[in-house]
Amino acid sequence: MPTIPEVDQDLLNSFFDANIQPKIRFDHPPEGMAGFSDEELSAVRRLLANKSCVLGIDIYHYSQYADEKRVFVPFVFEEILAQCVSLISQNFPFLFQKCDLSALRDSFIQTGDGGFLALETPLHAIVFAVTFETVVRMYNSLRFMRRLRAKVGEIIVRYAIAYDNVYTLHKRLYGAAIITCARLLRRDKLNRMLIDSYTFDWFTEMMMGIENLQNISIRELRRMPPFAYYQEPKSGDYNALIPTDRFLNPLEGIKAVDVQKIGFVKEKDTPLDVYNLHLQATIEYTISIGTKVMFAVTIGNSNPSGIPD
Repeated sequence: MPTIPEVDQDLLNSFFDANIQPKIRFDHPPEGMAGFSDEELSAVRRLLANKSCVLGIDIYHYSQYADEKRVFVPFVFEEILAQCVSLISQNFPFLFQKCDLSALRDSFIQTGDGGFLALETPLHAIVFAVTFETVVRMYNSLRFMRRLRAKVGEIIVRYAIAYDNVYTLHKRLYGAAIITCARLLRRDKLNRMLIDSYTFDWFTEMMMGIENLQNISIRELRRMPPFAYYQEPKSGDYNALIPTDRFLNPLEGIKAVDVQKIGFVKEKDTPLDVYNLHLQATIEYTISIGTKVMFAVTIGNSNPSGIPD
């Protein structure tokens, strides 16, 4: 989980004296209480200056499941999430080296049919989503939780990524990134992976466009500001999807990335561009002792239809 600023009690006390000694008052507030002073505005802006990435995951048409199936869907989702975190810890030691993965799983905001997860960068969100979709594929193909799969049936997942301010209050996550992510999921009816313009701009700034995900290596990542202080991969470490050097040309990895601008949402009355991301990756996993399987996973689809109001 990234370092996320907190609206702590000291900050609240500095703004609202009722937090120090709560009581009901009937006298008129003193002049100057309304609005924010320059010092208060500065404190709030410092709180919101730090951006994090939020990944939204949603099980499509959850409400349309039959009752006897729907009762098990939250459990299926939790098990897929747990398996995803386990695969992340095994396969991405470089990218997630600063992340407490047990805390990451606990910080997931459950919504019943999915939820939201705060991550350090949009790249972390992409890798997490690909890994989650990999476990979904294993479930749907009867290679994970077979008995539940036989009873509950196939699940289809849609995703959204937003990059903006995130903060905590009483250990709960809030912020513009979560609001935008929820709006993207709510407005998508086509099982896609939608990203906001801040996420799109992050990839443009860091790697000259999100399409270059298929060319990136750990060597290039360590030249980018967010990863400059990451420790080099240890000898013998396995890092899936992102090779140590792109000239190694591994069989697995991100193989195709398509992105299209499809519309906008309003954030505080300001239009925010929305992009449809279609991504394909080839994954290699050991499914039993001495047995490896290579398969392709697709996130999103290439339908360019806009998003309804």
